[in-house]
Amino acid sequence: MRRIRLLVPGNIHHHSGGNAYNAKLVRGMTQLGADVEVVPVDGAWPEPSAKDRRRFGGLIGAWGPEAEQEPAVDIVDGLVAVGVPDELEYAAKAGRQAGCWHT
Repeated sequence: MRRIRLLVPGNIHHHSGGNAYNAKLVRGMTQLGADVEVVPVDGAWPEPSAKDRRRFGGLIGAWGPEAEQEPAVDIVDGLVAVGVPDELEYAAKAGRQAGCWHT
């Protein structure tokens, strides 16, 4: 089974409904046997700077194939995804598997 990376906004440090949902999602996937890594993504989400978008694009392999032999499947929190539509499109064109959701 491929590793799953759950990319969540790094600027949310309070107990929010989205954080509670993300924690529940990780528990559920783990109970099903998935290897889940939660990756806080630094940036001014939902309105990232150009630097935030470049960093995110590099993180998900938007600028080319990643060095890993078997890349993770990325699931991107909607608060992050709304600010990086071009980077998500480039990653998809580069063959990366990613999805997003709103919490």
